[in-house]
Amino acid sequence: MEEMLSDRIKRTMKERGLTQKEFAEKCHLTEAAISKYLSGYRTPHLEILVVLAQSLTVTTDYLLGVENKSKEESYQLVYEMIARNKGKMSAEEKMKLIALLTM
Repeated sequence: MEEMLSDRIKRTMKERGLTQKEFAEKCHLTEAAISKYLSGYRTPHLEILVVLAQSLTVTTDYLLGVENKSKEESYQLVYEMIARNKGKMSAEEKMKLIALLTM
């Protein structure tokens, strides 16, 4: 069974230790609106989806189920890959990598 938007929001809120009230305040929305999104009763408009994703520090693609990894999980994978390979990289390659990561 495919995970719903509301499930991803709830799970990510739990991972961040956010209550419904705290999340609503962080998003500048009412608790009632958040409650409707969490129950699946309503689907957020695009602009609100962006606010929800930014407040949870994930991508909209992650919330929509297009990608399976949160930003933090993706960053952790990149960090581990860099740590494993840093001794094999030239100074020029390291500078290119830094430039790419800071775009």
